[in-house]
Amino acid sequence: MQIKKDEYRAKQTKIMLEHETAPGEVHYAARLFHWRGDTKHINIEADVLSLLTRAYSGEYVEVNEPKDTGTGKRYHFWCLYEYGQKNYPLLFVHLPHLNNRDIVELLRVLDVNYGNTEQETTDWALEYQVLTRMLIHEKALLVNPLHLDLSEEDAMAELLETLPEDDRDIYIAARQLGQEEILEMFREYEV
Repeated sequence: MQIKKDEYRAKQTKIMLEHETAPGEVHYAARLFHWRGDTKHINIEADVLSLLTRAYSGEYVEVNEPKDTGTGKRYHFWCLYEYGQKNYPLLFVHLPHLNNRDIVELLRVLDVNYGNTEQETTDWALEYQVLTRMLIHEKALLVNPLHLDLSEEDAMAELLETLPEDDRDIYIAARQLGQEEILEMFREYEV
């Protein structure tokens, strides 16, 4: 959730939150109502006040954190069609701290980078589709794309900037793996 930064509302919700979380005080919650009077008052508890305070302070807030539906594995592989023919398994690394906004931004950055290659869209579209599915379903990012050169400093810098700080080191470490190591890991993964 991203709302317009509002210092006044941030200050007021912060004061309300402090009252609601103060030790030794009875907590009745903040009250919300509409001036027309055709609705009943509702209570706003500390958890919602905390979200509102952060949002009014200009912070992006995940209201519903993405569920990590991953398999619990650190690495995932995909090797069908041309990738199987070329003996080039795609390696994906699980990035546990990604949120919905990060995933959308990663997809935007990667789409622009793939689109800026001199390839036909049909050459890289399958790879982009697979990486999209892995990001959404496994929170796993492609380490060794076949149709995108991430060794260029600008491309890698932009990609790393979109990652949460806790996930950058995980991704950088995975990028250090050579294709022979990845192939060996894939052979063990298949067994």
